[in-house]
Amino acid sequence: MNIDPNPAFYGEFVHFDGDGHDEDGYIVNWQWYSDRDGYLSGNQSFSTDDLSMGWHQISFRAENNEGRWSNWDSAPLDIQNQPPQAWIVEITPNPVQYQYPVFFSGDAFDNDGYIVEWMWNSSIDGFLSWNASFEEDKLSEGLHHISFMVMDDRGFWSEKAYFDLEVFVPPPNYPPVVDFITLIPSEPTDKGMPIEFEGQWHDDNNNVVEYEWFSSIDGLLSADSQFMSHDLSLGMHEISLRVRDYEGLWSDYKYTTHEVFVIPTANAGEDVDVLPYLPIQFSGVGITDEDDVIVKYEWDFDGDGIFEWSSTETGLATYVYNQDGVYHTEFRVTNSAGYTALDDRIITVSSEEAIQQIDEETDSGFLPSLSVTSVIFLLGLISLIRNKRK
Repeated sequence: MNIDPNPAFYGEFVHFDGDGHDEDGYIVNWQWYSDRDGYLSGNQSFSTDDLSMGWHQISFRAENNEGRWSNWDSAPLDIQNQPPQAWIVEITPNPVQYQYPVFFSGDAFDNDGYIVEWMWNSSIDGFLSWNASFEEDKLSEGLHHISFMVMDDRGFWSEKAYFDLEVFVPPPNYPPVVDFITLIPSEPTDKGMPIEFEGQWHDDNNNVVEYEWFSSIDGLLSADSQFMSHDLSLGMHEISLRVRDYEGLWSDYKYTTHEVFVIPTANAGEDVDVLPYLPIQFSGVGITDEDDVIVKYEWDFDGDGIFEWSSTETGLATYVYNQDGVYHTEFRVTNSAGYTALDDRIITVSSEEAIQQIDEETDSGFLPSLSVTSVIFLLGLISLIRNKRK
């Protein structure tokens, strides 16, 4: 007889092949027996995967056409436990930074039973876990040769599965550094004009995760790496930027300045024709932003470039011209940031037309309905003008 394979694993197909002869007849029956499992087959050859585990004494005989059985032929057969198989599914992350968690996962299969025990080991740290999957954050620094194996319900261990894991200690972390700040445009800007904010920084781990932009006037501006704003208040801003890396270290602040201004508007009033020696009202008005104030009002009454009159409160003033002429007056306002605006007003001083008109009306016996005081003042003014001419 022939039995193959022998030994065989439990659950594995085993092929049995026998032979016999009869000198005066022929073979009509066959019998196969196991001392553990009993009757196996009545065929000359067969295969089975249903043998019990352990040592079997296999017996085989043949019957001839006269009903006579041969002697038993026998052979041992060892049906062995099939060891389980184990494999590592994943070890992540790998490599991993010292004291960071690592996830271990393994799996196994047992063809003739079930898994009852799991075991993980490290070549550096020794035993790690009895679980199929687990997490560990206390691994030593170095290259770990990780092994994983399982035991089945009959106490047989699988072969070890291996995986290499590197645990490293990173170099010391230093705070990031902001190299410079760029504002576009860099020159002072009118209020409401958009400004682009950009920065440049470096970090030893190249891992900046947080940003803080501040203004000395408006406070926190943004938490983005770069941004655009048109909402800065009036004034000289000290702009600062700092950044933070993923381990929580902040850089020092980097500073630059930027001025946001507004140009005021000046209104000197309408041009007028006046008589000499009469006080003239100048009502200059300065207009600026709601967040700004006019801090100075000035008048140049004769257009010589010298502002003879100024006030910090109002643009209202009076002035008397004694000579005929055309005067190009200038009104100037200054806001809190020191920016100025100009407007002019032409004052024409002439006595000819007024005197001629009054003479005609006097000769005709008609004067406008003026008060006695006004008439006396006008007559005195005419007399003064005429005396100046002599």
